Amino acid sequence: MAIIEQIIKIFGDAGVAFDKTENDLEDSIIWLDLAASINQAAPERFRLIIFALVDVFDSPYVRFLVSPLCSQPEATLVAQTTQAMARLNYDLVGTKLVWDTDNDIGLVMDVPISFLDAERLEWILERLIDDIEVVMPELTNLVSSDSTESYQAEDLRDLAEQFAAVWKDDLQLDFSVGSIERFEQQVDNEYREFMINEGILDRNILGFGAYIGDVLVRHAQGIWEIAEEVEKSQVRAAEQRYQPFVTARSFLSHSRSLRPSVLLRRAIR
Repeated sequence: MAIIEQIIKIFGDAGVAFDKTENDLEDSIIWLDLAASINQAAPERFRLIIFALVDVFDSPYVRFLVSPLCSQPEATLVAQTTQAMARLNYDLVGTKLVWDTDNDIGLVMDVPISFLDAERLEWILERLIDDIEVVMPELTNLVSSDSTESYQAEDLRDLAEQFAAVWKDDLQLDFSVGSIERFEQQVDNEYREFMINEGILDRNILGFGAYIGDVLVRHAQGIWEIAEEVEKSQVRAAEQRYQPFVTARSFLSHSRSLRPSVLLRRAIR
């Protein structure tokens, strides 16, 4: 039996109504609306999309994706939003906040197909509703806040640490020049094309730019000079000024650009 057929049968056994795309069965997506009350207000409806995937070990699983929870934030709020998502994810169990392909915020839960049955489906839907009600007040306040609020040096440090945490297990980002080189290799190998295709380039520019700047602060006694437009912010070290975000954008966008590690080795020596 195809995975999507198993999912459809489980939904039927649980008595949960849904809609389904008319694609080929293996590529079908089913969806329904969840009702959640935010700040004790009248229930709002959130679209839940369910589809089948296979992991790197060829094991099938089901992805439950609530999207969008919130629309794409203003560019100046992306860093703060990313930090808030990381903080909220720390307290979530079984679900996590993600950026979807439209740069909106979604809530995802991945469940092995062998785990899924009618009783557990009901628990999953209840858990998703509970977590929506937990995260939405903070996310709503954040994305609707004044986007002209300026960054502070500590905000960029927090963003750099969050960027490092995302890659810590794979690349051991420890704020050394060597860690910059490891990330560069990852970008050259496969990640540049992925970022561009998935529309997540700007988020990575903010994170990587903050990380480059923090390496300069830590190892070259640099000081952040924050600009109104965060990507124009500079780090002053000795008699030189460096533009970490400009450097990050150039390298992440173009394979033949100056490697940030070359700039850092010159600055730190």
